Amino acid sequence: MLFFIPQYELRFFGGSMTWLEIDKMFKRAFHFSFSKNKFLFIFPVIAVCAMFANLFRAMSIGASDWIRLCFGFLPAFVIAMVLLGMGVVIVRSYYNEIKHNEFSYLNLIKKSWDLIISLLYITFPISTVYVTLWSVIGFLYFMEEIPGVGFFISMFLSFVPFLLVLTFIFLAIVQLAAIFLLTPTVALKSECSLQMILSKMKELKNQVPYAVILFLVSIAPVVVVLSLLFLASHISGSSDYKLIGTSFFYRSVFTSLVFSALCTPCVAFFFHFSAESYVYMQKKIKKEI
Repeated sequence: MLFFIPQYELRFFGGSMTWLEIDKMFKRAFHFSFSKNKFLFIFPVIAVCAMFANLFRAMSIGASDWIRLCFGFLPAFVIAMVLLGMGVVIVRSYYNEIKHNEFSYLNLIKKSWDLIISLLYITFPISTVYVTLWSVIGFLYFMEEIPGVGFFISMFLSFVPFLLVLTFIFLAIVQLAAIFLLTPTVALKSECSLQMILSKMKELKNQVPYAVILFLVSIAPVVVVLSLLFLASHISGSSDYKLIGTSFFYRSVFTSLVFSALCTPCVAFFFHFSAESYVYMQKKIKKEI
């Protein structure tokens, strides 16, 4: 059992959530996370995303602060968009597994393609905001190079890059939360529109505490596994930034394959639990009505 006190209740705004309910959702999502076909579908996508991130990390070695900032955050937003599309297929496969329906991932991709494209268009503004803010930081770096007044401008605006980087981190968290909330909604409703998203946000107005707790539970396995992997990589010297960019990339390719293989069940669990959370919160909303 995941939790040791299943009878304990968390109460919010007159509603409640028991650890037993979370435990039940956790077990079912975890049980279906280990599947050969699902591994073969998720692993190549995660591996390509990991290599993409490592490529940008390798190119950032020896680059200016502005370029390193771009290469540090841009892959995260691109990977998030890939995960959004993949998540629709995973959630639909999870639904079929629970219902014991026969399906193939190729057919699910074909049937979900229009939804995936629509979902990427709707979430594109977050990446646009990032690119705009990154351009602002570039303009500030440019102003610092102006002879005479550059030093005073850099002193006066020294806090702005800090706030912008903090905004980047916030946008990354928002993107991850959007994956958690939007993916099951789009996949199970077979609808993707701005009106639907606004309606979903309105429904979640009184469900925020539930959504936060369920979101933290969904990312817990990913955080734990990645923390252990990065710690092992740091101790073993696999993430040696002193290497030349190309050497670092070639060396990190094989490491990223191991990372991807071990993280694949965690990614599957994340989307499974997001589907469980969506159904749970829909039941809560209907019960309140």
